[in-house]
Amino acid sequence: MDRFRALSLFQPSNLNGAIGAADYEGDHARPQHIFGCMLGIPHTQMARLVATINFASEGKTVAVVRIPSPESDLLAYALDAGAGQGWTSYERESNR
Repeated sequence: MDRFRALSLFQPSNLNGAIGAADYEGDHARPQHIFGCMLGIPHTQMARLVATINFASEGKTVAVVRIPSPESDLLAYALDAGAGQGWTSYERESNR
């Protein structure tokens, strides 16, 4: 995951790059393990938790935060905290 890290721990890692590296082998292979944890917590605590994950793992772990919709005001909290950015099915359909 080192090559998918952001330049700063205040920024999100390249989640799309890590997922899209499935066709590569050797040093450029996609990480073979995924660990998940579902939490329902207020947005201010979520922002602190995402930042803690980024700093404690030194950018080697990507926090993924699910928000209700792309128009949600919670999107800013998740991205400002450093959560990984990925495409949703809604975004894919609207970009066609």
